[in-house]
Amino acid sequence: MTSVAGKTELEARQEAAKKLTKYAKEQAQKASQDVRKTFLLKLVAFREKLSAYIESEAQRVKTGGGQPRPDLKALAACRADNKVADRVEEVPGLVVNDVFMTRAELAVCGAHVPHMRGIATLDGIATSVVASGGFVDDTDNIDEMWYTGEGGNDTLGNRKQVKAQNLTMSGNLGLKRAVDEKRAVRVFRKSLNPESVMGEIYSQTGHYTQNIAVYTYDG
Repeated sequence: MTSVAGKTELEARQEAAKKLTKYAKEQAQKASQDVRKTFLLKLVAFREKLSAYIESEAQRVKTGGGQPRPDLKALAACRADNKVADRVEEVPGLVVNDVFMTRAELAVCGAHVPHMRGIATLDGIATSVVASGGFVDDTDNIDEMWYTGEGGNDTLGNRKQVKAQNLTMSGNLGLKRAVDEKRAVRVFRKSLNPESVMGEIYSQTGHYTQNIAVYTYDG
């Protein structure tokens, strides 16, 4: 995340966290359904912890190096306080067009529990995917998306595919089973946003039927 409108990176992160925490609180107060209110209050709890860790993480990196990860610190704190939602097929209170600041937020509210893997499963069947453009042939045309699956890239962030994917990986097999059983899968799309805490946001764009293809690598 870079500095925004003359603010330091730390100030921009703190302002974004406070702004989105306030927004979630306001939405929770307006919520007419208890499940929606409970869902939003989980986001509030996470964002309050996130705000508290932003400065301490910045100081840690300043003195010891590494990358600031206040999101993972906040996620761990929520887990310690038992404030992380259970993994379920349908997430109570989640609505289309909900926007999340980090992958950790998706995990806290149960929308997409694994904060690293792109495919979440329950009882061996895929329930959600995060389309983050991590593979060279990932494409997203809004109404139609080519989602490569999981595995086979070099994990260095350059989208390079170094080996074949296969259906023995739980996420890929989970997507196939979702198709076989005609289960809809939640899709979260990643987009860059310099005014977000981690420089990106994740939008819940609906439920889709996935067509599965296995990526092969000939190199």
